[in-house]
Amino acid sequence: PHRPLSLHIIKPKMGMTPEDTAEQVHQTCLGGVDMIKDDEMCSDVFNCKFEDRLRAALEAVDRAAQKTGKRPIYFVSITDEVDRILPKALRAIEMGATGLLLTYSAGLSALRVLTSHPDVRVPVLLHASHMIAAQPRIAWPVFAKLCRLCGADLMLTPTYWSSIPMVSLEEGLRTAQVKLAPWQHIKPMWPMPCAGVYPGLTEILVREYGTDIVIPAGGGMLGHPMG
Repeated sequence: PHRPLSLHIIKPKMGMTPEDTAEQVHQTCLGGVDMIKDDEMCSDVFNCKFEDRLRAALEAVDRAAQKTGKRPIYFVSITDEVDRILPKALRAIEMGATGLLLTYSAGLSALRVLTSHPDVRVPVLLHASHMIAAQPRIAWPVFAKLCRLCGADLMLTPTYWSSIPMVSLEEGLRTAQVKLAPWQHIKPMWPMPCAGVYPGLTEILVREYGTDIVIPAGGGMLGHPMG
């Protein structure tokens, strides 16, 4: 309740086998991370099938939990052709998935169908990277409202301090605010200041956004001298 949540992004984006992924999941679980997610580029590839990766990652979480007593959420990527997303989500949940990752490129309708299903009772992380193309025409807070309305539980948030400073400092803060602000019966969702974020930015991000955020770090955490 008194600090941001941390989220590890599996890196590199492609090429990892289920065993490689599981080892990285295990190490970051031992390090104390709160959440872990697939990279948004990864779904089903020849050397890392969706079910194999999920099974290996969940086993790694279990092994680490035996030492730490903590069980981080693992967001498995279910982005696919529209007619495959919900079946993959239900299969993942059947296998024990604790979180689902969907990219914006799948579309708002796909997100709405996913989050509306009565058997999808795990958090859904919406990855916003493909919104960048529309950024000159649609403000990021508008995207955030649409995704919140469609049921996302977490959503990446642009920040001025990232390696891709897409928006002004003010627009980044406004985006976080519309995710948390009261809005009739619509639940809030977690802001996630992102893109090239590393441990050294934590103090700045907390000072500007407060503690009701998730700080996602992939290469910026894995490349840190302390690991």
